[in-house]
Amino acid sequence: MAEDEVLIEVEAAKSVYGDDCLVLAQYPPHLNLLIKPRTADDSSQQFVEAVIGIRASSKVYQASKYSVNIVLPALLDEIVQ
Repeated sequence: MAEDEVLIEVEAAKSVYGDDCLVLAQYPPHLNLLIKPRTADDSSQQFVEAVIGIRASSKVYQASKYSVNIVLPALLDEIVQ
């Protein structure tokens, strides 16, 4: 996959996740995504969230050349307390 195609995918992630997407590096891509229930911002219905880290090498689609990990798992009641 060419670098410009990868950059388009990074932009797509930013478009979908908005402020919940932190781009640490454009190429090779390294993103942190805040994942939480989509409840129209009704925080009383959001019980858990996690930050998912996605990092790839310049050979993005080779299975051994990327990693996905949970950076910060949390139950929201733990955060509030």
